Amino acid sequence: MPVRSRLLSAGIIGVSVWCAAGELTVATAASPVVRLAAPASPFWALAGVLLGLSTPGLRPLRAIPALFATLPWWPVPIPVAFVIFTGPLAWWPIGLAVAGAVVAAREARARPAGHGPFARAGRQAGVAALLTLALGAATATSIADRLPGGDEPHYLIITDSLLRDGDLRIENNHRNRDYAAYFDGTMSPDFIRRGADGEIYSIHAPGVSALVLPAFALAGYRGAQATILGCAALAGALVWLIGWRATGRADAAWFAWAAITLTPTTLLLSGMVFPDGPGALATAAGLWLGVRLLDQARPVRTGILVGVSALLAFLPWLHTRFSILAGGLGLLLVWRIWIGGDGRLRRAVVFAAVPVAAALLWFGHFWIIYGTPDPTAPYGDNAGSRLAYIPGGLVALLFDQQFGLLAYSPVLAALALGLGQSGSVGMVSAARVAAVIGLVYSAAVTTYWMWWAGLPAPPARFLTAALPLAALPLSRSWAGAGEGTRAVLALLLAVSASIALVTAAVGGGALAWNVRDGQAAWLEWLGPVVNLPRAWPSFFWKLDPADLTSELPFVRHVAVFAGLVAGALVVVARLSTGRAAAAGLFGLAMPAAVMVAASTGWWLNDVTGLDPARSQMAIASAEGAGRRLLRIEAWRAGFEVSVLPALRIRPDEAGRADAPPSATVFELVPPGRYELDVLVSDPAPGRLDLRIGRSASPVRSVVVPGPGTFNVPLSLPSGAEALSVEALDEAGAAITGTDVTLRIVSAAVRAPLAVWSARFGDVDVFFTDRQVFVEPGGFWVRGSSEAGVHLLRESGPGVVQVVLRNGGSTNRVAVSIDGRREEWELAASEERRLDVPVGAGGVRLRVHSTNGFRPSDDAGSDDRRFLGVWVEIAPR
Repeated sequence: MPVRSRLLSAGIIGVSVWCAAGELTVATAASPVVRLAAPASPFWALAGVLLGLSTPGLRPLRAIPALFATLPWWPVPIPVAFVIFTGPLAWWPIGLAVAGAVVAAREARARPAGHGPFARAGRQAGVAALLTLALGAATATSIADRLPGGDEPHYLIITDSLLRDGDLRIENNHRNRDYAAYFDGTMSPDFIRRGADGEIYSIHAPGVSALVLPAFALAGYRGAQATILGCAALAGALVWLIGWRATGRADAAWFAWAAITLTPTTLLLSGMVFPDGPGALATAAGLWLGVRLLDQARPVRTGILVGVSALLAFLPWLHTRFSILAGGLGLLLVWRIWIGGDGRLRRAVVFAAVPVAAALLWFGHFWIIYGTPDPTAPYGDNAGSRLAYIPGGLVALLFDQQFGLLAYSPVLAALALGLGQSGSVGMVSAARVAAVIGLVYSAAVTTYWMWWAGLPAPPARFLTAALPLAALPLSRSWAGAGEGTRAVLALLLAVSASIALVTAAVGGGALAWNVRDGQAAWLEWLGPVVNLPRAWPSFFWKLDPADLTSELPFVRHVAVFAGLVAGALVVVARLSTGRAAAAGLFGLAMPAAVMVAASTGWWLNDVTGLDPARSQMAIASAEGAGRRLLRIEAWRAGFEVSVLPALRIRPDEAGRADAPPSATVFELVPPGRYELDVLVSDPAPGRLDLRIGRSASPVRSVVVPGPGTFNVPLSLPSGAEALSVEALDEAGAAITGTDVTLRIVSAAVRAPLAVWSARFGDVDVFFTDRQVFVEPGGFWVRGSSEAGVHLLRESGPGVVQVVLRNGGSTNRVAVSIDGRREEWELAASEERRLDVPVGAGGVRLRVHSTNGFRPSDDAGSDDRRFLGVWVEIAPR
């Protein structure tokens, strides 16, 4: 490549990286024309140039997609779609350009069908198992602070009951708090209907509880988690083998494995004690055997038939809905055995023996406990299932931005391509039967009004067990595609893997769990300036459960959005003459398609598309840190002394929750001084409460003078993770028609933000972490923890007395006051009193308690909190 072209390519990447690394917002939520930015260090541009120089195959035309990251910085009148590529999403076009160059530079290494001996395929399947195990363990480590979560403790309490009592009756285990070793809190039995004997049996099936029992007995929750990880590893190996058997190509097998494994759905559930991970193993085993039986030259051993049949027989014990997978795969395998030639009757009987016996035991299990063989008995008389839920539920299970499978893993759409591929009659029919089984299972899931799988819930959890069914068509889609289409599939896989990485890694999995508010956490994180949740289809924005026609706007949005993106992919695949052309066109077409699709979504939802409050707060914090800020508008750009006067901050759009809060909420507010402009159109008099997080008392409460506009000054020396503003009438009901805008007088660099606040006398106390229990008169620091607080006197500078009273056991307590540290060894109930000077900006303290105690350890108390040292604060 000529030096000039190489330098031009590197320069494009350098400029794009410099823009992506900077921070940018809009002055108001009304228009993107005036933008305020904190440019990145020039070293970012240098890093981008080095990235460009080191990327193989990078040419100027292939680098052009990276320029999408520069669109928000252009000093021209721009539409809202131009500021999509800000924040984390600004790196996507750059990643597409670099990945496209790498894909184009690689030589095709497709192997002919059937290449390589089976032993080598076996070794690669082993590698797939190890990679699945490593990825699952890494994900489990990332989300460790959230585990055990959801229904995990309810499955484990069944394990406890089996271990301690040898039965499934869990009421005594809850009463004795047997779950205390793995669940910090109080947990009630999860049941709807008592058994025929009057005892409580969990609504959850006991299969996974029994499966993890040996390891749980040895190592508690970690042992149970290791069992699930082992199941995921075996499922990963089987998925790879399905792809290899279906195509005879290792590259096709690896594509199918990656497309299924690198989904948030698989990664999150591979280390959680739910039935879905083991269910995926049984499904993968059943489909693998179905493909294996097509090779009549190598008969399947009887032991394998029995082993797979036992796994399928175990599926209903994991969850009642898995009986559809077990029945569908069982019928497929019996049919394959029956048409397989010699000994078919004996082999069919051998295969069916275990499932038939297990089915009798399964129905008998419900008969014994509930007096009826009906598997829906645990759910009571009304299971809440309706066939009318299926159409909308199926679309949502695939496309909803919070819980949809394809929303997080668009590469899985390639299975439709695989179903259309030609090949041997047996393989084509197996792929289509697998698809039918998956469709019937998905439809059954959506008959119940909880297809989203809980609150909060990870994406598409109920589809985890069925995902291995996609291995066959996915591998066939790769094997039957041309070089250009494979390049598109590879880049689509990279996009899916990136989404999985973001959801599993950012904030310890904070983006992976959602509530039904119509706003996917990962989309909110990606777009700090624009309203991406309103651009993407959501099942919940306009939903009225009593009127199923309210699902139609969502279906319409899905059709438009998916049509635009799919159309762009089809155009890329058809116009591509090879891998290089496909990679370049993909990098251009996908960001453009997202811009058009987002603009269309905003039009359909009748919103402007801007939701910039978080990015505006970040710019204010950047000014507080002393960074030079840039003002960009139509045909003009220049540095400003201060951009704060230009900012008019409105709160982020609230989600559509089941019970939306009546308060206006500003998030990630940096330390500083503020003024709230409040417009009240409701004639009712009342007050305005300003509250940090879920604090029991407001940080400020003012009288609402009546209809009109008034101003409220506010000082937040520690900022606020969330600042709520609620207008209440004299009866305590929310005043409607309240409009709030936040103006920043001055801001400081972001320190740990206040999560709660409390007032003791005239002293405001801001808590900068969650290591405290706030009570009237003071607060407890958690045992074996350190808490940060910020004290501010309303009456101005002065002295505050801090009283430390130790808990019920010997403790070592330390206090840091603006960096100066003192430590004491305190006996039970011993006190220390400190006189702390408080300046105009307050004072920061950190209180550390080395040990702790539980009040419930003494008779007469049911308080199981782990407490360290009690703190009281009063002015002197």
